[in-house]
Formats: sequence, C-alpha cells, structure tokens
Amino acid sequence: MAGGPTLEEVSASFAAAQLRDLPGVSIYDAIRRQAERFPQKLAVIDLPDARIDTVAATITYQALHAAIVQAANRMLALGLGAGDRILYVAPNCLAGLTGFWAAQLLGVVVPVNPFLDPAMIGDIARATGARAIMSAGREGADGSFDLARSLISIVPGLEFHLVLGGDAGENAVDLLAGQENRSDDAYLGRHPGLDDIAAYFPTGGTTGAPKIARLSHRNLLTGAFSSAVASTLDPAQVVPLGLPMFHVGGGGIASTRTLMLGQTMVILTPAAFRTPGLAENFWALADKYAFTQFISVPTVFADLLATYRGGGTTIRHFIAGASKLPASLCKSYENLFGSGIHEGYGMTETSGFCCVNPSALPARPGSGGITSPFYDVRVVLLDAQGRFARECEAGETGNIAISGPGVFEGYLDASQDAGKFIAGMPGSRWIDSGDLGRFDADGYLWVTGRDKDLIIRGGHNIDPAPIEETLLDHPDIVDAAAVGMPDARVGEMPVAFVQLAAGAQLDEAALKAFCQQRLPERAGTPVRIFALDALPRTAMRKIFKPELRRLAAQAAVTATLHDIPSTQDLVWRVLSDDRGCLAVEISGAPSGPDTVAKIEALLGPLNLKITYRETCS
Repeated sequence: MAGGPTLEEVSASFAAAQLRDLPGVSIYDAIRRQAERFPQKLAVIDLPDARIDTVAATITYQALHAAIVQAANRMLALGLGAGDRILYVAPNCLAGLTGFWAAQLLGVVVPVNPFLDPAMIGDIARATGARAIMSAGREGADGSFDLARSLISIVPGLEFHLVLGGDAGENAVDLLAGQENRSDDAYLGRHPGLDDIAAYFPTGGTTGAPKIARLSHRNLLTGAFSSAVASTLDPAQVVPLGLPMFHVGGGGIASTRTLMLGQTMVILTPAAFRTPGLAENFWALADKYAFTQFISVPTVFADLLATYRGGGTTIRHFIAGASKLPASLCKSYENLFGSGIHEGYGMTETSGFCCVNPSALPARPGSGGITSPFYDVRVVLLDAQGRFARECEAGETGNIAISGPGVFEGYLDASQDAGKFIAGMPGSRWIDSGDLGRFDADGYLWVTGRDKDLIIRGGHNIDPAPIEETLLDHPDIVDAAAVGMPDARVGEMPVAFVQLAAGAQLDEAALKAFCQQRLPERAGTPVRIFALDALPRTAMRKIFKPELRRLAAQAAVTATLHDIPSTQDLVWRVLSDDRGCLAVEISGAPSGPDTVAKIEALLGPLNLKITYRETCS
C-alpha cells in the first residue's frame, strides 16, 4: 500500500475517534437515522438460495424502519414490554433480522444457536427468563418453527410464539402480517438508551456449557462503530452477511455495523455457508452484487480460496475473526487480490474486535492488530489470586486485559463474573480475556495461547498456539489443537490432535519434523500427533480442549499399562469431570495385591486419580 497512511497516522486517528460520534443512542435509533438519511436506498438484499440467478427480496431503509416498528408495536399489543427477553432461533433472512432488531427495540434479544441440544436451549430460556420465542413460519425449511413449538412445550415461561413472516398456524403470531398495508413510523413503547441491555449472548470458551453475556446498546454500538472506524465509514459499501446472528460477529459487527452506516447488506441465504453451492458461487455473487468487503471466519476463507477461479473481485477488504488465522491463508489472499485478510481480536465480552489490523495498512499475518478505537488493551501479569501485579514490557508475555465502553456488563449469572474482572488494576473496569499474549514494539498484539491451556513440561511453560499455527501451515492439516499429555518424568509433554485435509494420510514422523524445523523452541515439538475425523467443539463451536486432554491421558495410560502381563485382563478408561479433572477407572479383577501396587506405581507419577470397578468372573 505504497503512498498510504503510516502506522503512526492510523494510530493517531484511532486515538482521536470520539464516542460522541456514535450514530445513535440505540441500535434502533441508528437504523432510524439512516432511514431519514437514505429513505429509498436499499438496506437489505436477501438471497433465498445460492443460485446466481436467484430472485432476491429487497427492502429500503424507510420500509425496513417501518417493519421494525410494526413488529415491536405488535409485541407491545400482546403484552410484552421493556426489558422482556425474546429468545431468537430464526434463520438469516430479511424477516428474521427484522424481528431481531424489533426485539432489541422492545426489550432484550437472546440469539441462540438452533443446532444446540434442545434441552440446552431450554436451559438458556429458563436462565434468561425469556417470555417469547421468535422463529420462521411453519413452512420454513430451517426447522425453527418446530423447534420453537417443542421449546414452548418444555419451558412454561415461554408465553408467546412470534413468527416472522409465513404461516403462523393457530398458536403463533405473525409479527409482519399485513406489512405491505402499513407504514408505522412511531414506536409506542419506551425507547431504549445507551445503557439499556440490548442482547443476552450465550458464549462458551473451553467449557461445554455456555455463559450468558449481557451486552448493552452502548456495548454493541461501540463494537460496531469501532470496527467501522478501523475499516471504512463510507455508506457506499455492499457487505454480505454470512455469519449467524447468535454470534457477536454476525449479530453485532457484520449486521449492526452495516446498517448503522447506511450501507447495503446482502444476506447470504438463510443457512449461510451451510447452503449447498454458496462457497462455489460466492465469487460470482460477489461480482453480481458488487460486494466491497467481507467479514467471516478463517475456515470460510479457506473454503472460498479453493473455489476461486480467477478474474479478480470487487471485494477490497477481507476481515477475519473468531479463531486464529493461518499466516499462509492471509498470504494466499494477498498474492491473489493484492490485499491480505485483516485479522481482528476480540470476543463476545468485548462486543467485537478490541484489536484490529487496520484496513488502511498491510495485514500482519498472525497478529490480532493494534488496539481498536474506544478500547484500551494491556498485557499484564496477575498474581496467584488473579489480581493485577504489573504491566508487561513490549515483547513480554502476560494476560491480555481489556477495558472500554465496548466491554460487557457482566454475565447474567453474577457468580460467573468471579475471575473475569481484574481487581487492583488502575482506571476503569478491566476484564481478563483468558488469553496470553504480547505487544511488539509497534503496538501489535500477538496472542500466544490460553492461560489455562499452557503445557507445563518440567517446569517450562509451553504455549500451544505456536504448535497449532505451525500445524495449520501444513497443507495436509485443516484443523489443529495442542494439549499436554501426562508424563511420569516431566509432568506433561506436548501432543497435537489434527483434522486432515480430504485425501491426506497421517504421517506422524513427517509432521513432527515439520514442527521441529519451524517452532521457536524444540521443547514445543509434539511427541505424538493424533488424527481425528473432527476436533471436539463446544456448543459455541470452540475447540473443547478438556476432551482432548482426556484423549491424551487415555493414550498415556494405555502406553504405560498395555505391555504389562498382569494387566491383560483389565480394562481401563480415562474419565473427565465437569471441571476437566481426570481420573483412571480400571475395570476387572486384579490378579492380586501385587497387580494393584504395580498399577499405582506406574500411574501414580502421571498424577491421575485411580478408581477400581471389580467385576465378577
């Protein structure tokens, strides 16, 4: 980007950004202002499927505003009101998103992954006190209507089934019925302000059960506007939406940011990249609708790279988040399009990116970027109680701490706040991201791993991130995670679990050599590499490392016991409890006390609890 701004100039512009420039005092207010500014401009283009010649539904800003107001007023008429929680399981479509924004106008939207186990969704509904659930109509192919009916049957607090277009049946209410004959322009309820809660986002890290983050209008507007300042405020943008609304990247950044600036959003089918043919036709659709930027996750960028057939693209900015971006993938996009993928770092609790690679500068592959506008990010050392000890120097690894108006209000269950907010740190409220990282001399953040994911080999701390990044750079690997395997001599040894590319075969020796040549420290080279059909993930689609630690411990126990004659008639398995604590359960009848003593002598150094289940012969 010769002739463009310098890092110093971009950093200065970020520092000069003012919160008073937020384009509204609520998400609804931001959309309303754009409806006044661009009444006849296309706000949304809704693609029902991935065919290039599909007939899209469209709506102007003026009509979208009226539809949101109509839906919110109908909820008021039903007896719903300010602060009421609305469970949202609808697909990505114009009607669905209209309901999403209407729920934020009236009360609090609770977007939930519809692919979660229905019992877990029911738990979320009960925990949030949701009074209503939003879905597509009865004829919708996504299944959300039937899901909503089943949830109403098991959650007594769900009083209303709100349908967003289509056949509502006898026991549901279509919030958008008769929309073509209405022109509502005044919401009859209390208008939300910056400090009102707009959304409850279920979120999950390395644990299976999601927490519920409370995000205010201020939080979401700050996250969206910060991302826009780092990219472009130009309303003449066409931005595709391919992220789910239950993810803050979709329900916050990709959707809110687009409409709060008066840009045009193109919904990439109800199921996004699960839709057959979308990845194959993406580049042609980008040309047809003149996409100018694209926000997605690394796995989608990898899939799209495989379907690109040349000819260039109208897309000028590629932006990635949610998981680590392989440097090789960024370089591939830079070679093809002249601009790499600009990675950001953030989480649900920060309402989006708290660090970004600015679009005005060349992307730095592997880095989360510089501190975003309106955020404050520090790398700090914490004491054993999680309290602030001191700030780290450039190049020094520590815990990533974040503050600013985009930082969430806390979890719905306040007891889960313990350990999230840092005590003793000067200034405003600071949260511990749970990640380890370092700032370089230029102020770019490099995330090196999870605090709790450190592999401790003989007292030496090994970050799993470099191992994972190295493996992801190998052409045969599409997914990778590193954990510690119990070891009698050094406590833990690094091992890796990988998902192979289609047609690839596991060559453990070659992959170990690949890591050894590239890792910054030899101690980080995995001693074992295991191939899985797919890595286990939480309900929120994050890699579930407790299960990988269990599998690694199972391998260690098997390697320790299986060649001992006196254990041949025994069966063992490693179990993991809700806290991730591991134990070995041994079934069978030990041949005598000597066998028990031998087992305990062998497994004791692995620091695994041992239990016995004797069976009768």
